[in-house]
Amino acid sequence: MTASTRRTVLSLYMRVFRIARTWQAQSGVTGDTETERKYILQEARTLFRQNQQLTDQESIKKCVEECEARIEIGLHYRNPYPRAVSYRLSSLLNSFCVVIVLLIHFIQLFCSLNVPLVLLTTTGTCNSEGQEATNAAAPEEAGQANLLTVT
Repeated sequence: MTASTRRTVLSLYMRVFRIARTWQAQSGVTGDTETERKYILQEARTLFRQNQQLTDQESIKKCVEECEARIEIGLHYRNPYPRAVSYRLSSLLNSFCVVIVLLIHFIQLFCSLNVPLVLLTTTGTCNSEGQEATNAAAPEEAGQANLLTVT
């Protein structure tokens, strides 16, 4: 680590401690303020010590930029905690659709091999056409597991 990089990192570390010393919780409650101050100090100690062994200038620069961004976001929103990551609904639906498509292909594969496929259901039994089947041995209680055989 060069002298200028060391100076930058130490000044950033001290800046975080100064922010923690003067931090006021957005709610105005003294207990919240103390909790958030302790969180800021603990998070700074943890992350700076975790990255203490870095020697690559690019990775150090990336960590410094990340720290500065968290400081600015925290000061702007008056929230010391990292931003929550949100997932787009469309990506979750795409993942769900992929699972359904794979399941359909799996079932078609077994049907083409004439191998009986046994599925476990919790609502009742169905015949191979997807219609409700009557089975004298089927459990009468709702929610009890049933076996479904597709041939």
